[in-house]
Amino acid sequence: MVSVLWGSTDLHPPEVLVENAVAAIKAGFDGFWTGDHFHPQYHTGAPQHQAWVHLTAIAERAGRGIFGTCVTCPILRYNPAIVAQAFATMGYLYPGRVWLGVGTGEAENEYPVTSKWPKWSERIGRLDEAVKIIRMLWSSPQPLNYRGKYYSLHGAFGYTKPKQRIPIIYGALGPRSLLHAARYGDGFVGWVDDKCAKLFYDEVRRLGRDPEEMMVQQLAFCAVSPDIDKWLREMKHKVFASSTALTTHTQIFLNYYDPRAFEEFNQYVDDKIVLDALPVFQSVDELVGKLEKMAKTGAGHIAMLDASRQEDLAANLAQYQKTLLPHLRKVQKRIPK
Repeated sequence: MVSVLWGSTDLHPPEVLVENAVAAIKAGFDGFWTGDHFHPQYHTGAPQHQAWVHLTAIAERAGRGIFGTCVTCPILRYNPAIVAQAFATMGYLYPGRVWLGVGTGEAENEYPVTSKWPKWSERIGRLDEAVKIIRMLWSSPQPLNYRGKYYSLHGAFGYTKPKQRIPIIYGALGPRSLLHAARYGDGFVGWVDDKCAKLFYDEVRRLGRDPEEMMVQQLAFCAVSPDIDKWLREMKHKVFASSTALTTHTQIFLNYYDPRAFEEFNQYVDDKIVLDALPVFQSVDELVGKLEKMAKTGAGHIAMLDASRQEDLAANLAQYQKTLLPHLRKVQKRIPK
């Protein structure tokens, strides 16, 4: 059975994001996720929240559901040991509910506070090493001394361990990232199609790892609004960077670091490009078919980001509970051969 996860990131003030996620869990969603950003992806009227605080606030109020980040960058503004400590604490307080999503980052979150933005080849090397350190701190029964290419530990010890295993999944938008996810991660999150699912699972099998143990999440950015023109006026500037840029302007998105630049660039992006990248449906029934198709690509989880207007959300959640969630739960997880 495919599970459906509620996503929240940068679209509304922190208290509204928490309330929306709790409402989604009450409506029947299986879990929740958030992006892990320093800067939001737009400027005018933008909120800012810290991802780990956000997740634990939801976890405590919702009382159930798996949760994690999409994704944390543990290589520059965060030291991997601090990431290990934070997620070990979550894993101790909420055993069996936590995953850690990791990635090579975006300039908007790393460069403003570190003045560093190395090439992808260095960032992926840092990421693989950071994952190694995080796992060591979660599992080692004694203090660690470690010297790697990018990081070192001197008598570092994780005193509070997660009570259950925490999967580490890679954010993967291309074939090279997928191979790293298969080698060093416990799954991946991204736009899953038959080609990338086969590449990932073939590498998992080649390494002698168990495909059934992999956590694969299908990103699904969408919105439901009876008035699409009104949605474009109110929401386009908030979502265009995270949707359009990841599909049609990837290098601009990953290498720009100022939300004001995103907002300026937004003026020159045609509405059709935004709607192609982030479909806006006029009813939940229209959305069901799209998500059902996405659920059949080899992912066990649909990581949904509902970018609907806040005014539409209560009605949407009622329809998700009635129509969308029961429909998607009939889809069986399919691992490509």
